[in-house]
Amino acid sequence: MADEALHVWLRGDLAPSTERRYALLWARFATWCQGQGICALPAHALDIARFLHHLSVESGPHVARGAFAALCRAHVQAGLPSPENMPLVAAARRALSDQLRGHVAHGRRPLMLDELRLLGQHLTTVAKQPERRFVATRTRALIVVGWWAALRRSELVAIRDEDSDVHWEGIILTVRTAKRGEAGTVGMPCCCPDAEDVCPVAALKCWLELRDRYKDRFQVTGILFQKLDGEPLAPASVNTALRNAARGAGLDFWQDYGAHSLRSGFATEAARGGKSLVSIMQHGRWGSTAGVAPYIRRGTALGSDNPAHGLTTTPRGRLSGPI
Repeated sequence: MADEALHVWLRGDLAPSTERRYALLWARFATWCQGQGICALPAHALDIARFLHHLSVESGPHVARGAFAALCRAHVQAGLPSPENMPLVAAARRALSDQLRGHVAHGRRPLMLDELRLLGQHLTTVAKQPERRFVATRTRALIVVGWWAALRRSELVAIRDEDSDVHWEGIILTVRTAKRGEAGTVGMPCCCPDAEDVCPVAALKCWLELRDRYKDRFQVTGILFQKLDGEPLAPASVNTALRNAARGAGLDFWQDYGAHSLRSGFATEAARGGKSLVSIMQHGRWGSTAGVAPYIRRGTALGSDNPAHGLTTTPRGRLSGPI
């Protein structure tokens, strides 16, 4: 891990959610060490490598990579050398990197624009049923806004009423809970009339109008996507809402969708549409190319520059006659 990253750790400049995740991963390592009858701090290189292998098998390489960062941070905060440079630990980290490269294609399935349209149409139909109107209208706005703004699930459920500035030409959204505590704005243009099912302005206006119409039936607390009791949605509920909508819309592999499908789907579609890497990273607030690169590759692989694109519509010429 770079010295700059270690300095960031020492300053405590981490998002609260990352702090909690590292604390849980460190506690998991400490419990594992206790069960093995070994010392957790300072930890022996062989023990760290064994734990990372155990975690990658049990919970996957992404979790193991987070544990690696948590272990390094715990040592540095205790005034001990970071174990990252120990040969055995460095080898384990390289093995995790190799594993992660193989897992890129097996992450959450990106929600593409055509699939977003199917979800929007399905939820619009469901919202016509009075007993399901509230949840369906909220879910449509949640998914459509989350997709166009390429939001993380923690950012999506934390949006407050004052964070969204809705105009006829689009929405300016203030994102307050991005990773590492940075805040910024993201714009979402209004879609053309024939794309109203996926238009963020139309979806959000429908939700705000419904909430205002029935405000006497539940408490309005200032949270944009709230429950009937006024409480904000839990980040994990975005996964459930998206999967339920995908299943209801008849999408294949609906169980493979999750909150990150909104973010990855937008990046993939933007890359396919020829948008620059810089503009995609700025819009989605990606801090490094490593996080967005898999979606760029996926999008450009199926874009118009693909030499196979359009071959089925090319006139056959002299091959159209008998051979």
